[in-house]
Amino acid sequence: MKTISGIHAIVFSQKAKSVRSFFKDVLKLDSVDAGDGWPIFALPPAELAVHPADRKGWVEIYLMTESIKHTSKRCEKRA
Repeated sequence: MKTISGIHAIVFSQKAKSVRSFFKDVLKLDSVDAGDGWPIFALPPAELAVHPADRKGWVEIYLMTESIKHTSKRCEKRA
């Protein structure tokens, strides 16, 4: 039995409202209100990689899909 059943990731951004809108309105991720209007988004299965960095840390998010063409068209319509 695996001991880790999930991961909570945090994206820090100076444009947090826009980032939240992307997850909600473009990717259509479900969310719950963590209080005071702070959404916590539900994610599909995920992977985690750690790479060395020469500067301060940052976040990169790669979305996986079975059809990039289909997913791109759906997201473009929502953006």
